[in-house]
Amino acid sequence: MSKGRKVPLNPSWKWIKDTLHEEGMTFTELAIRLGLHESTCRKVKQLTHYRAQAAIAEIIGCKPERLWPNRYPDPRGKPVVLNTDIWGPRASQKSVSSSDRVAA
Repeated sequence: MSKGRKVPLNPSWKWIKDTLHEEGMTFTELAIRLGLHESTCRKVKQLTHYRAQAAIAEIIGCKPERLWPNRYPDPRGKPVVLNTDIWGPRASQKSVSSSDRVAA
């Protein structure tokens, strides 16, 4: 684990992957060491897995909040669930088709 590493302000997935490899670790090996499915750490790019994120951040030498700031609560205590200013409102999962309007 490198303690003096300068972490970019918005680290890319390529930077995270390359830094992990510089430390002599792969995502698959890390997942196996954690007792997780071998693909779990690779999926952290798209999916949130706090245990895998914490392990990756520990190897890189920073906090997981630094690598994935949008996945952790706001430091002011405001939870980050869905920022509708950035992503817009969620579309309704209910359909307006007639099959949804007819009682079963």
